[in-house]
Amino acid sequence: MANTFKNVLYEVTDTLATFYTCPAATTAVVIGCQAANKTVGTVAFDLVIDDGVDSEFLLNNLSLPAGASVNCLAGKLVLEASDVLRAECGTTADVGIVLSVLEIT
Repeated sequence: MANTFKNVLYEVTDTLATFYTCPAATTAVVIGCQAANKTVGTVAFDLVIDDGVDSEFLLNNLSLPAGASVNCLAGKLVLEASDVLRAECGTTADVGIVLSVLEIT
């Protein structure tokens, strides 16, 4: 089994969009997920996990103050092959995400 650490940098858009997909034949452990508001105003922010059948909010309409950042997960998150993470905010590029993942193949 090979282990690969990866960082994903993403500027959130104003539409719910995928920013990470767990590769086929892989299990991924999300070690951390930081989101930062890059504007001078408060921003609403959503983070969603989707397994292709069901989707659930990890963060729903989180009010992120100007210049603030948030750790999006209280602990680690396990993703199976083809699971996706999606995000959206009020205005494109208001929020930036840094995702740290361990992919196990």
